[in-house]
Amino acid sequence: MVVLIFGTISALGLPVLLGPKRDFNEQNAVLSLEILRSSRACWEQEGNSPPPLFALSGLVERSASGPIRQLTPSSFRYLGKGGGGVISAGYLLAERTSPSGSAVGVLASPTSPAYSGNRFYWLDYGAATISEVIDLGAVGESGPPQASGLSALK
Repeated sequence: MVVLIFGTISALGLPVLLGPKRDFNEQNAVLSLEILRSSRACWEQEGNSPPPLFALSGLVERSASGPIRQLTPSSFRYLGKGGGGVISAGYLLAERTSPSGSAVGVLASPTSPAYSGNRFYWLDYGAATISEVIDLGAVGESGPPQASGLSALK
């Protein structure tokens, strides 16, 4: 009987307790994509070719007018080359490539849907835009999601 009562309370209370954490994780995923977008832009402004996602943690901005600084936070945890990604507050940020092998953007997906987050986000390298993926059917195995399944974030 006691187990039944605690089970019922947990089942009803868990979604309420997880709401703020999911909201935080979703906001952090968007912020992480904004950091990646600006990091790539800084690196490319110096005339460098675009770096792959896994290399951004080691890149620093070299400027004659200011100090050297790292382009991404040291808290970003890169999982390695070739299909790896970044784990950031309950989200996996994975770089997607075109059929020719060139990087086209980053897909942010919750590591545990419904617990760590409910939304998926897309950073398009070419357009330098961040969108919410509103149709998961638009996300294939590789490459960018179909434009019809995206909603631009303001």
